Amino acid sequence: MTTTMTVRPIRDGLTFGARIGGVTQDGLGDARLRAEINEAFEKYGLLIFEDVEPSPKLQVELSKVIGPLKFERSVELYVHETAETGPIDGAEPIRYSGALPEKT
Repeated sequence: MTTTMTVRPIRDGLTFGARIGGVTQDGLGDARLRAEINEAFEKYGLLIFEDVEPSPKLQVELSKVIGPLKFERSVELYVHETAETGPIDGAEPIRYSGALPEKT
């Protein structure tokens, strides 16, 4: 499956930041697309993904491409036992089963 990613400036005249389109969860399985995302991140430093599925699963897949999920403050990170995660900095996943985590 071939995915065509679009890249355009956030705003004319800015030297950083780009709007990224055409990225899907299935498309992230394509090594070429992952490389294009990394190149855009290196070039622009800030990426805004437009018209993407707003799901935690997609966010995790993107974090596997760009880098670790990074938390700058203390959080309780509940992760379902069936979920995959990429690298995580600044938080330790609390695994749970069932529909919702039991908060202690």
